[in-house]
Amino acid sequence: MVKIDFLLYFLVWLMFSRVKAEVETLPFHDRVYAEKLLRELKVKFDLGVLARLLKLLERYGFRLNEEELDKLLLELKERFESKLVYR
Repeated sequence: MVKIDFLLYFLVWLMFSRVKAEVETLPFHDRVYAEKLLRELKVKFDLGVLARLLKLLERYGFRLNEEELDKLLLELKERFESKLVYR
């Protein structure tokens, strides 16, 4: 069970890292806005903020499949509830 939990955590961490890496490739004006949204997500879990961030990234061709999105949502929710943040 521990291996599965670690693997799930690692996969979700990769998804969040993928989102963060994609933000770095955006044009300056959108990157600043996306970084602001990422900071908001780190402080407080909010589906509206996540939706705005993913919608912004979609304009530039970034897509998460349904399974990846579910994992990302689950991890963000758990992190918010446990008061841990990404750094």
